[in-house]
Amino acid sequence: HYESLSRLISESKGDEEAIFEEAEVGYRSLRAHLTKEEVTEIYDDGSTEFAEDYILDDIRSSMLNEYAEVQVGETVYVYYTEDMVFQIPANDELSIENFRAIKKRNGNEIPIEILNNGIGLVSNSAGLSWHTAQEEIIDSDKTSGTSSYSVYTYSLPLSFNNVNCSIFDKKLDFFLQRTEIEYENGVAKPPKFKAIKADFTIDYKDGNTDSFSSKYYVSVTHTFAMMGTFKPEVTVTFSDPDALIFNGSATATYSDIIVASACNQTNQSYNPWVYSNNKAMESKIWFKNDFFGTHAGARTISYKRKSNGNHVRERAYVYAEINATFRNNNCQALTNKRNTKDCNNCKDKTSRVNSILNYDRKDISNGDIFSEHEIRNDGVIIKRTYVLNPC
Repeated sequence: HYESLSRLISESKGDEEAIFEEAEVGYRSLRAHLTKEEVTEIYDDGSTEFAEDYILDDIRSSMLNEYAEVQVGETVYVYYTEDMVFQIPANDELSIENFRAIKKRNGNEIPIEILNNGIGLVSNSAGLSWHTAQEEIIDSDKTSGTSSYSVYTYSLPLSFNNVNCSIFDKKLDFFLQRTEIEYENGVAKPPKFKAIKADFTIDYKDGNTDSFSSKYYVSVTHTFAMMGTFKPEVTVTFSDPDALIFNGSATATYSDIIVASACNQTNQSYNPWVYSNNKAMESKIWFKNDFFGTHAGARTISYKRKSNGNHVRERAYVYAEINATFRNNNCQALTNKRNTKDCNNCKDKTSRVNSILNYDRKDISNGDIFSEHEIRNDGVIIKRTYVLNPC
């Protein structure tokens, strides 16, 4: 589908966006056809028709197999939750099979059985601290002259998120991850990842500290004592038996955590109807975070009322506008985006804005996502503006 669409765009001198939009209407992924999943919308009069996939979820889903995996080159990426992605060397068949046995979308806790199977987390890190150790093992077979050794690198990824639109509550996550690279005759093998059990201490820099003993992964919600800008510091001490007698310690400092305003990254949507003189307008506005980024959109659908009281779609002038401000975890505005779509003889129009292919999910505050909707038909004009207020 996309290869033919690409050729169509390259050979056409028309509006690329219009060509893409027209081609997408009614398109369903190959997986949907093969599994005979019906993507339908039921109306009051009992009629059924295919609905436009206005967030293109089938396209995103079609990139992943039934195990929520996609392979890129020599790496397999596994979609564990909407904001947690793991990478596994493609030749590590045992780890891949072990991961397939784990239930996906099971909260944000990282299962220990996953972390210990050579799997690395693609994390939205706020800071990194590194401690490196190297061990060299000389092969006893002197006739071949071969030698091998491993290089161990220890990282301490840090991340934080807002909690329930609270100004003072922040959820902080951190763990110790080891990366091992084996060398044989000077040639590096694919890296192996492993979580290391360790002792952690976090100084929130607001007069409070917490300690955690013998943990693979720490997720803690802290209520800051006051407003301000803080740089929490995490200290880890550990002993890695695989590195023989290596004992290590490291300290990582968060980038600024600003405690000043409330925002949220939870998916939001609103779907109101308005009726006037046997006409009706359905509006949809949404904000969504997923594996492929952050999205917002608006959709306007025109209807007429039949004699039996049911509503069916009707062609009219249709207008949809979406405005979005995406924020970081400190509720600071990152981007402002706006998109409009209109048509003089359509049943519905959809406008979208995206911040795609970014694992760091965006936040919004009250009023950041708003839409405008309008239909004009047979002298009837219906206009509305809607706002999403997540807090």
